[in-house]
Amino acid sequence: MSLPLILFKYYICFNGIISRQDRSAQPIKTSGGSMILYLHGFRSVGNNVKYFILKNAFKDEEIISPTLPCNPSETLSLIETIMAANTDEFIVIGTSLGGFYAYYTAVMHNIPAALINPSLRPWETLPSQVGMQRRIETGEPFEWKAEYQDFLRDMNDRIENMGVPDHYLSFFLSTDDELIDHSQIPLQFPFARNVKFFDNSGHIFTRFQELVPYFREILKETKMESGEAGDD
Repeated sequence: MSLPLILFKYYICFNGIISRQDRSAQPIKTSGGSMILYLHGFRSVGNNVKYFILKNAFKDEEIISPTLPCNPSETLSLIETIMAANTDEFIVIGTSLGGFYAYYTAVMHNIPAALINPSLRPWETLPSQVGMQRRIETGEPFEWKAEYQDFLRDMNDRIENMGVPDHYLSFFLSTDDELIDHSQIPLQFPFARNVKFFDNSGHIFTRFQELVPYFREILKETKMESGEAGDD
């Protein structure tokens, strides 16, 4: 179905329109099947290398990978709109700041999440980025504002006492992440489905392709829990 007009504002931080390259990653409703929601990191776009890896690996699934607004409030509204429009089995995958959004989504909607080098306390890791920034893949400018940190903290406060079954969470972490220390994740989430550390992958997680079998297993178990598992 066509994308509701209300979603257009969530794809832009400045005056503009959805680019042709982003249209392949629009959040549209499909009939049947499972869905993977991929939430990219700070300064990235939805139509990035990781999206194409997922699209190539999961040809029978709907991959939803929007370019997230720079404003976290608008990002949250976009995610909630996507979740409300789709009732099929969902898993959410997030990297870096997208990992925080994915964690929030998993808690709020009780769905499985794969978190890759997640920034679980972004209000502490992003203050140095306040000011004008550019998206890595497109060069599109956007402004990261100090007030965004407060909203991210409020999001965390909202879910702090809610929790989500640890077995819904999978963590894929770089030992050489130059931006975030993940050493406490095993202690914070002792019953997580997966806590895997990878060498030589950096914060950007260059070994993303190697995670596909883990994503496939998470999706398979999600289908089994819903009673709709089929042959691979």
